[in-house]
Amino acid sequence: LGVIAIDQGDLGGAESLFNQALVIYREIGAHSNAAASELDIGVAFHLEGDLPAAETRYRSALDLYSESNDKVGTAMALTNLGEILFLRGDIENSKELHQEALVLNTEIGDPSAMAYDTFRLGEIFFASGDLVVAHSRFESAKSTQQDIGENLSAAATQISLARLELAEGRYAAAEELARRAEEVLRVEGAADLAALAESVLANALLAGGQNEAAIDIAARSMAAAETSGDKLVVYAATTAWGRVAGITGEEPERAIDVLEQVVRDAESREFKQAELEAKTVLAEVLLANGEQQTAIAHLEKVIRETEIFGLRQILNRARTLMPPN
Repeated sequence: LGVIAIDQGDLGGAESLFNQALVIYREIGAHSNAAASELDIGVAFHLEGDLPAAETRYRSALDLYSESNDKVGTAMALTNLGEILFLRGDIENSKELHQEALVLNTEIGDPSAMAYDTFRLGEIFFASGDLVVAHSRFESAKSTQQDIGENLSAAATQISLARLELAEGRYAAAEELARRAEEVLRVEGAADLAALAESVLANALLAGGQNEAAIDIAARSMAAAETSGDKLVVYAATTAWGRVAGITGEEPERAIDVLEQVVRDAESREFKQAELEAKTVLAEVLLANGEQQTAIAHLEKVIRETEIFGLRQILNRARTLMPPN
């Protein structure tokens, strides 16, 4: 019933049902079942965007699965916990957890889970600025996903490959990858991921000088994200729209307001990477609209924090944007 509630968007109801199950499982000493309930509650919090609460539940699930010597459950808890730490900016500990999960999933022989952990490690290397290793991990994950018929997962991984191409300045390649991913995701009915692909596509089009197309795609991505329950999709689509609308001069004042809202919301929810990404884009838009001092103040904060967290991909962009003295 809790799973059905999540599918229906009733996260509060799902949390209540999983909590009821958890009480029963703990009373009868069913550790694996209790762990599964903790994991499910964590997923509900994760979807709500409550990362601290999700982390607490995932850690509890990990402890219970470990006590039960449940390798499959332990691997799932490690993966989920690793993703939460990544979102909060703790990429070193996230890396350790995904590596542990990958070892377990390799022992278990689960190619789908192995591919997902490989993909997550690719995201970590990307965030830390090691684009060569990130590319290798993304390609490896995508190849496995395609081999086992996981078209949706392969398309999602392709979005990250498009982001990587964009970061390396290969705008045409980024555009092609994002378009192909978006097409597959539309067919698969994955509206959230399709919106995410469009956010990357909009930035690729902007980088390639196709301003009108970028504006249209960014607007479509943000409109789709408005109905999404996935905070990451909302942040990515809204940040992409703010960048496109602000740099092209389409709606600079609204773009600045929207980006400031993303920064505030991401900060309050402890989505550290999304916060710093939006703050960097905000500075870029401010610079494009002549507000240099405010932009510099934002960039100085981004540089300080990304140095602390080891988020070198965002750090490098912030340093590039910083005006000379």
